[in-house]
Amino acid sequence: MEIILANTVLGVLLVLGLGAAGTAIGFGILGGKLLEGSARQPE
Repeated sequence: MEIILANTVLGVLLVLGLGAAGTAIGFGILGGKLLEGSARQPE
């Protein structure tokens, strides 16, 4: 029973970690595009 609980916790942490990393990468790309667009159109 303890092995199942430990593996479940590890699986949940892995999923949450990958989700957070994907979100951070997406926001980084979004911010880069925002800065690129404002540099082209400064108004």
